[in-house]
Amino acid sequence: MTVRRGGVEVEVFSVDGAAGAVQRHAEDGPDGSRAVLEVESAASIPGDILALVARAALELTGRPPDDNRKHEADLLLARLVETSQDAFLVSIHGLHKLVNRAYLRMFGFESEQEVLGTPLFERIAPEHRAQVRQAMEQRTRGEEVSGIYEMRGIRKDGTSIDVDVRTSVYVSNGQLHTLAILRDMTERRRLEALTRQAQKMEAIGRLAGSVAHDFNNILGVLMALGSTTLEQLTPGTQAHQEVTEMVQCARRAAEISARLLTISRKQVVTPRLLDLHDVLRAFRPSLEQALGERCTLSLELAPAPAWVRADPSQLEQLFLTLVTNARDAMPPGGPVTIATVADDDGAGPSGKWAAVRVTDTGVGMDESTLARLFEPFFTTKQHGTGLGLCTAHAVMEECGGHIRAESVVGRGTTFTMHFPRVVAEDAVASPSASGGTRANVGAVVLLAEDHVCPDSRGHGTLTITRT
Repeated sequence: MTVRRGGVEVEVFSVDGAAGAVQRHAEDGPDGSRAVLEVESAASIPGDILALVARAALELTGRPPDDNRKHEADLLLARLVETSQDAFLVSIHGLHKLVNRAYLRMFGFESEQEVLGTPLFERIAPEHRAQVRQAMEQRTRGEEVSGIYEMRGIRKDGTSIDVDVRTSVYVSNGQLHTLAILRDMTERRRLEALTRQAQKMEAIGRLAGSVAHDFNNILGVLMALGSTTLEQLTPGTQAHQEVTEMVQCARRAAEISARLLTISRKQVVTPRLLDLHDVLRAFRPSLEQALGERCTLSLELAPAPAWVRADPSQLEQLFLTLVTNARDAMPPGGPVTIATVADDDGAGPSGKWAAVRVTDTGVGMDESTLARLFEPFFTTKQHGTGLGLCTAHAVMEECGGHIRAESVVGRGTTFTMHFPRVVAEDAVASPSASGGTRANVGAVVLLAEDHVCPDSRGHGTLTITRT
């Protein structure tokens, strides 16, 4: 049974023969808030006491509607800051006062306790501390300062990162606070550098390709006339020696021109199905000759075949370049090891790979050299052209693979090449794996040349050799 006594609603009940009552009292505040007090007891409590307690509860727990909305907005803002992918930092007098989870992740910390109260400049690279300190001093004096800049940050483990910083200042409790929003730009800067490098390589390749094409035509005439002249000179004479040197220089120039064409990908290539082990065994005499007497060559070939699709001449150029570099890195001499892994399937994101590693024990390279190793015309040799490793990189891209270098100063260098591996079933079924098919007999070759050689004899010789 429920009855009302003034402003109090009373519900009378009986449990196990004992009488009791539930008394409820509602108190409305002037701002629209409401407090409800409910008391269950065996004795009746005066209504004025209930009203007094209800008003006290209203004062303690009630909030006006505007305050409620503000409180909810503050909670929402706190959640946004805490879950943001950007790092948030609040500092006072150069010390960390507040950071979010993204800040901890960015700089490699586990908890806020490791950061709060520590100097802000511990997380700033030395070369940027003066710039940040000057900006903070200018803000303290009330001067207008740009709050957008980039800097190098220092993580807990000492590694550096590229950071984009957006700052603003505000005053709270009479103290100047600095709010900074930081974004890790390391990966973006790395991708931008790769894009610039690719664009530079493309521009150099186009230039090199066009120059090499015209240069080859001139070299062809020089070598042809030189060879014809040699046939008419007596061996051992000074004229014969000079013309021989001229032809040899023209051939070396043609090799450089061929490298330029490889970089520009304008060289005609004929990929074939090859076993890398057979290729290395066939090239071994040439590689040992390139190494000279001071260096030794060791082949560590995997038991299983390593079938790949590539141009044999490009592979020979690739291995000769790496072996020559290994020789130059070991002036006193030393061992050069070429090892293969027929199924290095963990080398790429997908697919199957065959790996070749060329290792020396030479002087090694530092990080700055490694970063520019495959750039065109970059060389550490006194008389180098800077085209060898760039060409090697282009050859690997032509094969659909990749090449990387690992080096420690004073401990040597290892070049690792990963070729897309052809599965054994495809290798057995391919005609090229067993020598290929014969070309058509009786084919016609059309030679067109718009440059007239000033040869008074008016004739020349064209030799076509089939291999």
